[in-house]
Amino acid sequence: MTMVAVYTAIPMPGKYSDLNRLARRTAAVTADHATRRRARHVLSRRALQQLVVQLAPSPYQELACHVLANDAWSFVTPGADSAATRGVLAARGLNIPTPLWPHTPGFACVVGVPPARVVAHRAALVPHDIVSAAMNELAACSDDEGLRDFVAAARDGGLAVLLEWLPR
Repeated sequence: MTMVAVYTAIPMPGKYSDLNRLARRTAAVTADHATRRRARHVLSRRALQQLVVQLAPSPYQELACHVLANDAWSFVTPGADSAATRGVLAARGLNIPTPLWPHTPGFACVVGVPPARVVAHRAALVPHDIVSAAMNELAACSDDEGLRDFVAAARDGGLAVLLEWLPR
């Protein structure tokens, strides 16, 4: 099964029950094609792994390169920083940084680490203020113009970002 990272710009939900409903939603809410393109961005798992290598500071480069070389996409999903994940990586002889990925605005937007909030299995919500803070980090590191445009539109629209890993 092929998995992709789907980023959807949404209004920040007000209640926890709204988060659960959003985590199950997989379609853009707008019918206008141009708006829908700005409201949603999809990255293949390979493109996401390459972006993680570009974003990763030096203590995380070994792990990021391992994920890319081995197509280990499950290590770049929301909630990946668990004891089970660490056990798998340790068994492969990797130097495992703590936390698994840096808790920066860029990584929050791309991978769903804190300060993003995991809302369901393989889904995270990135609040608007973190989306805004991630813009500079992504502009400096990402070659993906579509992702940069998507994050800029979410920032300018005062929207949060829902990150989901979905089968394609």
